[in-house]
Amino acid sequence: MKFYQCLKAAGTMTANQIGFAYFNMIETKCFKEDYPIIRCHQYSSALKHRCKVYQLDKSKPKIWEWFDVPIY
Repeated sequence: MKFYQCLKAAGTMTANQIGFAYFNMIETKCFKEDYPIIRCHQYSSALKHRCKVYQLDKSKPKIWEWFDVPIY
C-alpha cells in the first residue's frame, strides 16, 4: 500500500484526485503474498462492499492472492 500512503502523505489536490480515481472508481485489487483468506472479518461500508479486515489462516503457508484495496 505504498502508493496509497504516498498519495495520502502528499495531500495535494492532484494526489487526491489520482487516489480517488485509482482506489475508488477503478476499484483495483492488491495481489500479495499472505496467509490464505478464510473470510472477510470487517467490511468498509454498506455502499462500497470491500473487505477492510481479513481473517487469515496462519496455520497454512502463505500464498499469492487478491485483496481489496482501501477506499481513498
